[in-house]
Amino acid sequence: MNVTPPQNTTYYLTVTDNCGTPPTNSHVQVQVYPMPNISFTADTTQGCEPLLVQFTNTTLPAPVSSQWDFGDPQSGVLNTSSSVNPFHLYTNAGTYNVSLTVQTAEGCTATYVNNNMIQVYPFPTASFYTNPTEGDMENPHITFINTSVGASSWFWWFGEPSTGSDNISSDENPEHTYMNTGVYNAMLVAISSYGCKDTTYRPVRIKEIFSMYIPNAFSPNSDGLNDLFIPVFSGVQTFNMFIFNRWGEMVYETDNSSQPWDGTVKNGTEVAMMDVYSYLILVKDINGKEHKYIGHITLLKSDNYNVY
Repeated sequence: MNVTPPQNTTYYLTVTDNCGTPPTNSHVQVQVYPMPNISFTADTTQGCEPLLVQFTNTTLPAPVSSQWDFGDPQSGVLNTSSSVNPFHLYTNAGTYNVSLTVQTAEGCTATYVNNNMIQVYPFPTASFYTNPTEGDMENPHITFINTSVGASSWFWWFGEPSTGSDNISSDENPEHTYMNTGVYNAMLVAISSYGCKDTTYRPVRIKEIFSMYIPNAFSPNSDGLNDLFIPVFSGVQTFNMFIFNRWGEMVYETDNSSQPWDGTVKNGTEVAMMDVYSYLILVKDINGKEHKYIGHITLLKSDNYNVY
C-alpha cells in the first residue's frame, strides 16, 4: 500500500488470522517535512549595460545549499553560482530569466524560475563631425552633424564657456559661432530612451587669418598718440622690419613685434630728423607663406627734439 500523507501521520496495523491466534498490533509514524518556499530579490532589475546585480535569497526555511542560474549563458562559468547571495554582471543587452534551486536540511529540493526578471538596455553610440572641419575668424560658424546611433535626445557643449548659454544645445544638429581663435574640445552626450548615455569629444579649430596693416606716418613726441611705428598684424609666425633713411642707411631693425621704432637713431641716443623713411618688412604667415612689404613712413618732427 502506498500513501502520500500531507502532514505528519501515524499509521496503525492489526494482523489477525482465522486460527484463533491473538491479533498482533503495530504502528509507524511518518514524518512529513515542508517543501522550501523559494523566493529571492535583486537590488536592481533593469538598467544600462553592463548591469551589476546582487541577488538575495529569502527562501524559507533557510536552505543548506543554493544553486543559481542567471540566464546568461554568454557569461560562461559565471552564469551559475552556489553562493547564498551572489552578484552577477550582465554585459549584454537583453531580457534574462533567473532560477534558483535549493535544498533544505531535511533533503527537500525545489526550483523556482523568475521569468524576464532582469532587463538590460543597450547603450547608444555618440558620434558627430563638423562642417566645415575647421574655421577661421572670417568664417567662425560651425555646424555639428550628429551621427549618433540609438539616441533619442542629446546634450552639446561647444567648449567655449565665455559664450554663456550659447555654449550648450539640445538640438540634434546644432550650430555655434566661435568668438575667438583656438582649439575647442566640443562634447556630445547621446541619451537613449532608457536614459543610457554615451559621450564623445571632437576638437574644433578656429584659425587666425593673416592680415597686415602698415601706417604711413607717426609722430614720436611722447604725447601718447602715434608715438611708435609698428605694423598691426595677425596670423604671423616670423617678423622682421628694417628702416632706412633717404641715403639708404639702415637706422633701425627688429624681429620683435613688441619692439616698435620710437623714432630714435644711433642706438636710441638721438631723435631722427623729420623726413620720409623707407621700410622693408618680411613676414611668414601661419600657413608658411612668406610676404614682403616695401614702403614709406613719414616721421613728423616735434620742436621738443634735437633733430639728427
